[in-house]
Amino acid sequence: MCRKALALCRTPEERAALVVRVRWELRQALRYRSRPEARALYQLLGELGAVGVIDWGLFKVMG
Repeated sequence: MCRKALALCRTPEERAALVVRVRWELRQALRYRSRPEARALYQLLGELGAVGVIDWGLFKVMG
């Protein structure tokens, strides 16, 4: 789902909005212990160059 959105992003504003969405989806995946989904979303955040300290910490602790 989010990977398709990445392919459609044309402006920096769209990429920034996608980062917000991917972060939200990542936190939901971690909350519900969906590890494969969380791993894919974390990797996508990395591809977007947007992995923050909080994202990294949450993924390492919960993922």
